[in-house]
Amino acid sequence: MITFLLRLVIIISFLLSCNSNNNNVLPPCTPDNLKLSDVSKNGDFYLLSDGSFRYEMNHCRISRFNSMKASLCLKGLHLVFMGDSLSRYFYLSLASLIGTKQYYANKFTQKSFTMDSGSPIMVHDLPKSILSERDYQNWQLFYKDSNTALNDCKYCYELCDCFRDDNLKWYSDNSEHQQESCFENRHFRYTPSGDLDDQVNDVRISYIQWYGLMPIRGHKVLSILPRDKSYPDYLNKVANELCPTQKLVPVNGSCSRMRRQSASWDYPEFFTPSTCDGIFDYIKSNFTDTSLLNDKCQAFERDILGKIGATHLLLNIGWHSGLSSKNTLNRRGQWWIEKLVDACGKYFSNPYSSTSVKANQVQLPRVTWRSTTAYGPFHAESDTVAKQYSMTQKMGYFDIWEITESLKRIDDLILSNNTNELKKIIKTHRTFDKQTIEVNHTNIHVTFVDPAHPQPYVYAEIHNLFLSAICPINRSNRQTRGWNRADEWRQHP
Repeated sequence: MITFLLRLVIIISFLLSCNSNNNNVLPPCTPDNLKLSDVSKNGDFYLLSDGSFRYEMNHCRISRFNSMKASLCLKGLHLVFMGDSLSRYFYLSLASLIGTKQYYANKFTQKSFTMDSGSPIMVHDLPKSILSERDYQNWQLFYKDSNTALNDCKYCYELCDCFRDDNLKWYSDNSEHQQESCFENRHFRYTPSGDLDDQVNDVRISYIQWYGLMPIRGHKVLSILPRDKSYPDYLNKVANELCPTQKLVPVNGSCSRMRRQSASWDYPEFFTPSTCDGIFDYIKSNFTDTSLLNDKCQAFERDILGKIGATHLLLNIGWHSGLSSKNTLNRRGQWWIEKLVDACGKYFSNPYSSTSVKANQVQLPRVTWRSTTAYGPFHAESDTVAKQYSMTQKMGYFDIWEITESLKRIDDLILSNNTNELKKIIKTHRTFDKQTIEVNHTNIHVTFVDPAHPQPYVYAEIHNLFLSAICPINRSNRQTRGWNRADEWRQHP
């Protein structure tokens, strides 16, 4: 009896120790116990000894995804990130994980910026990060380096239909500004088997630049890419047509400028109200006459998203106005989302139509709105409209704003040198490694590099949260035919 009680005490002590160290006794987070719409609840960022933070839920353990686990989860899918620069970096972060087998080349970017003045705080001896355009001298270098990085693995392919004129301001009152001509549309594919004809195990991710009411611009020949062995020959053919003697990979600034001047943008309009005659009448009629919606303002979804084989759309416009419930057409934002969801339901590919059983499906709606970070100026406008619509259960909602609110508060205290208040906040955070750190405004890193974009590791933490909420265990853990087992699948730092 004494021996039994002694063993029981040891077991309980061990469990308590585990619970205070990384929450190892908690069950793993899966779609069964963590819904995407609820991930911002009952979770928080916790301090690590290097001055960064790690996100954990209180009721389950977030999985730390490596390339193999993420690729197994997303195999056969085509995720399209559409929106502002935050969508770009979520795309780059996820593509980097799958292609280069790590979330980021370094944990922190070269510079961080004070939130009020934008003056740089230099952090020396750090390599450039493709998750921060501020690390580069100009946009063309950023496009080239990020495009090169995503092609720097044996079975990775990324095409960047990208251009900005670095000699122009982002916007000015005359017609000479970047906004008049900038475009950025990126398409990444990873084939773990090395077979370009493998459409079962490949992973595809795209980013399409959408700055609110600004037009979406792009070239169809660089978006609707072959999904077989003809891909290299196709790129050579298109390159010869658009900019002879030059290659499309890595992206070339002069070729991009040539496309801007000579190749017509053939993306159909996406948001312009003038193309949507009848859409609002249709929605006001409570959808009793579906013929009103056919071909009304759905050309982009049909001719681009549908033709590239999109399976899921994740979008946001938190830094550029777009959706609004405060305009001449009452509730126009909700109506426009309705037409988008309807179009994606009609034109998106269904990867589970015949080859997968329901238990192996990724638990992700066809369309998911990803809110902006806690600095986004249009959170109260566009995000609120989207969140209200998501309650109809026709669209998913991923609340990044609520997830990053605590990080914004921490940054505000760091930048105001308020160590006392910082210590009060950090006391509520568990330390996940054995080392200790003195909590003050110089030892804790700011989590945002500027008033819009978080540090590279924050994107990784949010992706871990996202993938934990959508990936069934039996899908992400199962070995799949065609994997190169000799590869070193490495967890991110």
